Parts: sequence; C-alpha cells; structure tokens
Amino acid sequence: MATVNELLSAVGAVVVGGGFIGAIGAGAVWAFRSFSEKWLNAKFEERLAAFKHEQQKELERLKGEVNAQIDRTTKLHQREFDALAEAWRRLSLAHGIIRSVVSRGQSTPDVGGMGDEQLEDFLTHSKLAEWQRQAVRNSMDKTDEYRNQAEPFKIARAQKTSKKFFVFFRSNGIFIREPIRKRFEQLDGMHLSALSEHQMNFQHGTRSFQAIDKLTSEGEKLFRDLEQTVQSYFWPE
Repeated sequence: MATVNELLSAVGAVVVGGGFIGAIGAGAVWAFRSFSEKWLNAKFEERLAAFKHEQQKELERLKGEVNAQIDRTTKLHQREFDALAEAWRRLSLAHGIIRSVVSRGQSTPDVGGMGDEQLEDFLTHSKLAEWQRQAVRNSMDKTDEYRNQAEPFKIARAQKTSKKFFVFFRSNGIFIREPIRKRFEQLDGMHLSALSEHQMNFQHGTRSFQAIDKLTSEGEKLFRDLEQTVQSYFWPE
C-alpha cells in the first residue's frame, strides 16, 4: 500500500468523475505505465541493494567470528603442544631421578675399597663439604659414611626436579586435556609419596616400602602408558 501511494504521489494522479483512466486519456496511460515501471524498478533495485548490503554485513560478521574461532583454536593447540612437550620432559626427568634415588637396589661407590689417593680424588670431586669429607676419612666404614653424607644431596636433587615439574604443571596444565592431565597428576603423586617414604626411611631408619614398590610396579606401567599416549598425540597415525 505504501508503494502504491508513493507511486500515485510521484505521478500526481487525480481520480476525477468517471475513473482514473478515463480522466487522463490513453496517452497519459502509456506515460503513467512507463513511468511506474521505471519507478518500481528503481524502488526494487534500491531495496535489493539495501538487502544485499545487510547480507554483506552479516556475512562479514560471521566471517569475523569464524576467523576469530580459528585463530583461538590454533593458539590453544599450539599452547597445548608446547605445554604437553615440556610437561613430559620435566616429568620423565623427575621419574628417572626419583626411581634411581628410592630404588631398593641402588648402589653406593665402594669408597672403603679405594686407596688413599683415589679416595682423595673421589672426595675432592664430590659435592660434600670439607667437614663431610673428613667424616668419611675418619669413619671405619667409609662406604656407609659416604652414603649417609651423600644421600641428602640425592634426595634434594630429586625434590628439586619434582618441584620444577609441579611449578610448570601448576601454571600450564590447563592447556592439557583432562584424561592426559589426570595421569600426569597421578604419576606425580606417586613420585612424591615414594620420595617421602624413602626420606623417612633414611632419616629414621625405618623400612617402609609400600609407596616405593607401588612406584616400581604401578608407576612404571603408568609411565609407559603415558609415554605412548603423549607420543601418539605428537605422531598420530
């Protein structure tokens, strides 16, 4: 209705007496028809252009959203890739060191069987302080004394590597997917329990091996399974 009113206003149509066509005559009808067709075509093109403009705006908006989503996903995948690689590096390092420290079958250098010069060279290149070296020299059982003096350094090193993993994982674990992250946390918990148990055995002379044996059996299996999972993430078939 609005379009018809606009058209009538545009041509100045006047309805008089016996009807519109009779009033304006055949020539005017042709002029009116020609003008109205042009006017309607112009209106149609105008509205079509407006429609296309709105459609283009909507397409640009959707394109922006898609590009933003792709960019976000790409960045997240890169963060996940980097976080997983570094977390595995730190965890595997901690696993190796802690396993060697808490192992029931760990060996100690036979310091007691060394000659004087060999012993001095060995102690000089050790991490022991001079008073600790002197304690080894003065001991009747030099091998056992060396173990007692050196063990805290080994425990401290294992704790340091475990802490490095924990600090990194605490701030970057959110980029690792839940199933894998849980297994990282589970193995890290086994590390801490076994290391704590070993430290208690050393300091108090106790002989508790529950957490240590669990790390040796269940922990090693979990470590190998996690290794395969991480590897399959980096090298999918």
